[in-house]
Amino acid sequence: MFKKIASVILATLLIAGTMAFGVTSASASVTSGGTIYLQVPASWKTYSTVYCHLWKDGGNDLYAWQTKREKAVKVSDGLYSYEIPAGADVNMVIWSNDIGMQTYDLTMGDCCIGDTVYSRNEIVENPVDSHKSCELVYWQKHTSYGPKYQESSIGTKIGETPDPEAVSCSHGGSGSSDAGATGSTGSSNKTNTSGKAPTATGVADYAAVATVVMFVGAAAAVALRKRDAE
Repeated sequence: MFKKIASVILATLLIAGTMAFGVTSASASVTSGGTIYLQVPASWKTYSTVYCHLWKDGGNDLYAWQTKREKAVKVSDGLYSYEIPAGADVNMVIWSNDIGMQTYDLTMGDCCIGDTVYSRNEIVENPVDSHKSCELVYWQKHTSYGPKYQESSIGTKIGETPDPEAVSCSHGGSGSSDAGATGSTGSSNKTNTSGKAPTATGVADYAAVATVVMFVGAAAAVALRKRDAE
């Protein structure tokens, strides 16, 4: 009887540990495809076309800047949508228009599909060209993603969100939510432009739980072998 019960407990623990580690390995990039939205900033007055530029942080652009493939679709006055193709593997987005205005680098993950980007009327230096400006934007629902933390071409610290791959994100659908940033956020050096503190929960917590589960499972296996030997 002991052997049977111990076997069931061991199997359950191993499955739980596998599931916990599976959460930590999920990519935060957008790979499933889907639609994202922009609530046009109030500062955009006389534009006629809106574009959505996507790329992988530290990697390649999905399409060239403001080409036909980047054109967004007008949903209603002040609201635009863009369809991300499946398999795109992107985690950064900039919205722009045909009169030279653009948003700042915004991090994103699969859970941002269906969510809307909006502005708080915060104008900052363009991180690539200090002679230009851009506008900080945020996700309405998935607040662990936000303006990318980085230094501009002249050393100005902008943004609040670390590497987008360090955010645990529930995949697929606007009803899901992200679990927060993991790892260092650089909070001792950066300027928090939104007035809210970055979160520090998520993947690391799952890893800790998984470690405990696997340890208990190993202990159960040792006890089972000892019982068999007796």
